[in-house]
Amino acid sequence: MKQFKNRIWFILLVVLTTCGSLKASAQAANKSDITRIKANTMTKVQLDGKGAKEKVQLVVNNKKNEDNSYTSMVVLTIDEEKVFEKDYKLEEGKKPKVELIVTDIKMNDKYKDLFLAVYDSEWYGTYRELIRVTYKNSKASIDHLLETLRSIKSPKMNNKFYDTSGRGYMLNPIESCKGLTKGDLVVDGNGTVKWHVCLYTGTADYFHGYISLKLKSDELKAGNYPSGTIVLTGFSGKLRKSIVFYKSAGSSKSVIAVAAGKEIKLTEFKYIRKKLYVKAQYGKNSGWISQSALKALEKDGTLHA
Repeated sequence: MKQFKNRIWFILLVVLTTCGSLKASAQAANKSDITRIKANTMTKVQLDGKGAKEKVQLVVNNKKNEDNSYTSMVVLTIDEEKVFEKDYKLEEGKKPKVELIVTDIKMNDKYKDLFLAVYDSEWYGTYRELIRVTYKNSKASIDHLLETLRSIKSPKMNNKFYDTSGRGYMLNPIESCKGLTKGDLVVDGNGTVKWHVCLYTGTADYFHGYISLKLKSDELKAGNYPSGTIVLTGFSGKLRKSIVFYKSAGSSKSVIAVAAGKEIKLTEFKYIRKKLYVKAQYGKNSGWISQSALKALEKDGTLHA
């Protein structure tokens, strides 16, 4: 009888240990790590999943010009072969920020990914360069991610609205709001990455979210009218007048009417037929409102990043 009980306890222990290991593995597979590679040092990284680690080096040389601007030369080499080289000149007093990271956007294959970014200071600058580099069969391939981001167009803004992108669009996917390693890029490990964007509504100032880019034919691609999740904690505001929550974006089926003076929280945004809709929450109730409904929010600074 004692032997039988011991055997049962042993089986339970094995099951619990196995379940714990599987859970940990599943959690590890949900999101890839991001490791920053220091500039002007040689770093060994396994990029192609076979043989010895590759020697990766990012060289950044900043030169101050007579007009107090900076020119930065950026060079990326893999196994002493030059993969990328370009000069960047910024306006007076600004130095380029350069980041190189290694991550794995598709964890079920053997290859790792390098992302190289050049940008101005966070919050008011823009990305000057953003590429993804893969290394297969001793050959580097470049995915020009910045070109993809620049091609994303949301509905055009009225000229009276301030637009940091300079392109007249509400969605600005090339503003350096956080920096590459601090949250502009989120890697899920399943072939999809999330990219931080800044949205300007004209009525509710800025809010921020993420758009998804999916790996297609070895390039990361996004749609023209992306959706996102608002990520600022406590992103909320009071209503100057009452509004109605609707069941879904663009729907005419109402959920609840929220009175003036009440505070609502914004949680998501999406485009339907080129029109912006935002998901809002009041207490336990949530629903969708249109961009025009944002005019009911008081502009007291709480809605600004």
